[in-house]
Amino acid sequence: IEMAFEPGYDPALNLADHGIKSRSHESSSTAGVDWASDVRRQEQDVIDEIVHGMRHGHYILLMGSKGVGKTTMILDAMRRVEADGVAICEAHEDLEVFRLRLGKALNYEYNEDSQTGLFQRRDPREGGPRLDIERGKLYSPTLNKLEKVALKMAAKRKKDKQPLVLVINNCQLFNDDEESHQLLQQLQQKAESWAESHLVTVVFSSDDFWPYPLLRKIANRMHVISVKDLRGLESLAALRHLRQQHFGKSEDDSVLMEVLKTSGGRLSRLNTLSREKNILEATEHMLNNEKGWLLSVIGLIPDCDDDVME
Repeated sequence: IEMAFEPGYDPALNLADHGIKSRSHESSSTAGVDWASDVRRQEQDVIDEIVHGMRHGHYILLMGSKGVGKTTMILDAMRRVEADGVAICEAHEDLEVFRLRLGKALNYEYNEDSQTGLFQRRDPREGGPRLDIERGKLYSPTLNKLEKVALKMAAKRKKDKQPLVLVINNCQLFNDDEESHQLLQQLQQKAESWAESHLVTVVFSSDDFWPYPLLRKIANRMHVISVKDLRGLESLAALRHLRQQHFGKSEDDSVLMEVLKTSGGRLSRLNTLSREKNILEATEHMLNNEKGWLLSVIGLIPDCDDDVME
């Protein structure tokens, strides 16, 4: 587990960096550049301070719509310190899958036998993946073991006095049911105690709103950061910058403003449109796709009865 917080280990950051290197071979104009990290948001300074361990004594709930750049900001902050003292784990609706992902993020080696499950019958006293995550068995990651490692590493990092950082990304992927609620509250209880002791800073990231009222019930040290779409001149400057990156030039601001009237300031959409040669045609195509999706999820009832109001 200690190795998971060493510089240069994190698998998620290595995967993201591989994508940047792959794109650098496609175009010299985008060599070594991540499309969203180069468009620096106002919230990036705060995210940097959190991930770098400069802000401690509380845990974070990072909220914002899909595609606004939450994960990209976290990975960009991790990249600046080579993931030193930081681990990130993706949530999943299946808690068993989340248990495995947490083990990978914490570099926890599973000690399972390989006899095709012959000796892997679970103890009836076990309570499923939630209790595995909490107390742990020989084959499961555990918050208790992470706490012991954090205490051990705190002595080594005593000069910097920086806590470890654990990011639980995409919490909206958990099912909105009782079992997932219990898991989130279990993680929150640990986050509260770790924040009080300045040991580990936990960052919850979510695209949806439902985790907020759940976590708010027992929150004492939780800080909420809301990430929104770019506005006005920020979105115009971002789109102009992305066009210059991909093609070495940009259209007139009047053309870009027409695009922004339809696309808005969502970074993921700006990135998609900025890669297209004919940006106006791509914008119209995106609009038609959104209209088609909207019509597929709603039903329009024609007015066939003239006497309905009578």
